[in-house]
Amino acid sequence: VALVVPSTAESDGKPGLDQDGMISTVKAMRAAGFDYHVISPTGGNLCSALPQSSTAQRDVRTRNIEMLLSSTKALSEVKTAWYAAIFLIGGSTAMGDFKNNKELRELVGRHYDQNLVILGVCEGVIGLLQVVDSQNKPIVKSRRVVVQLSPGNEDSKIKEQ
Repeated sequence: VALVVPSTAESDGKPGLDQDGMISTVKAMRAAGFDYHVISPTGGNLCSALPQSSTAQRDVRTRNIEMLLSSTKALSEVKTAWYAAIFLIGGSTAMGDFKNNKELRELVGRHYDQNLVILGVCEGVIGLLQVVDSQNKPIVKSRRVVVQLSPGNEDSKIKEQ
């Protein structure tokens, strides 16, 4: 499973991804015996967006997040054949990182064309809105998509799509 997370931190330096959603997803993946990789638009180490504290003060949750974000794969490096499913994990910066991302649109479109599983949670479903299939038809046309936005992250243009 490809767990796609936003690369961008919030303006206050906090991670722009839904950390609780990510941890619960990873726990469920492990319990079900699934392999997964954490993917991001830019790839690389995203830990700089995490709050800094001494090693003794960091809790298990923070260490788990750090481990998952320390070496993400870039979307440009990902091949469709590697994953049976894509899970777009939301967060406040997913709006910018996912909404107009060409590589994400292409990856999700290829998965859709192959009838593979595509999931999104909270703002992560933003990554589905502009995806088209191999016949250039929107994959969410005539479908209801529910987007749960973080407080202060309301975007009227999303409702129009």
